[in-house]
Amino acid sequence: MFCDIMETKTNDGFMSASVSKKFQSQLDLLKHKSDWNGMITMLKRYASRYPNEYYIYQQMASIYYIDRIGKYQLACQCAEYAYNMEPDDDLNVYTFACSLYYVGRLDESLNLFLKITSKDINAIAYGEHGEGILYAKALINDSIYMMGVICQDKHQYKEAKEHFMQHLANRRRGQFSDFTKKQVMSHLTSITKKQTE
Repeated sequence: MFCDIMETKTNDGFMSASVSKKFQSQLDLLKHKSDWNGMITMLKRYASRYPNEYYIYQQMASIYYIDRIGKYQLACQCAEYAYNMEPDDDLNVYTFACSLYYVGRLDESLNLFLKITSKDINAIAYGEHGEGILYAKALINDSIYMMGVICQDKHQYKEAKEHFMQHLANRRRGQFSDFTKKQVMSHLTSITKKQTE
């Protein structure tokens, strides 16, 4: 079955506020411990009880595409499911774009990252699913990074370099990123080598 989950509907498919708080607390604890398999087990359990909570599937997708887990097709299925449930949540767009990248659907992935970077930052920060300006800046900047990765994979080195340089220019102390400065510099070094060959 989809995402290896038995969807058992024992309620309206949504978490109550107290259950949601408990869920987030457990998720944060497992993330802090980097217990990816524990997270997958927990997320599957919650998804079976609350199949209408797209955030569960979005989180599952983001765990499945971690290199150590490497279940990219499953990540893409979960991300697409979450995206179809709530296409206006920018984190869903980002997660689906990442999962498309990992299964080699580069053009579709690039289009979704472009959708994020083209959106007004205030709409991302303060819209229905917004979590503030720092979150919006991080999401946009990490999308720019991923656009660089995709362009590099497509041998569009000039565009890739521009994206990586923009990502570096946008980085700020205290601003979260999924990617380290070392990763960005590694891409730039690789591009420079390719351009001189």
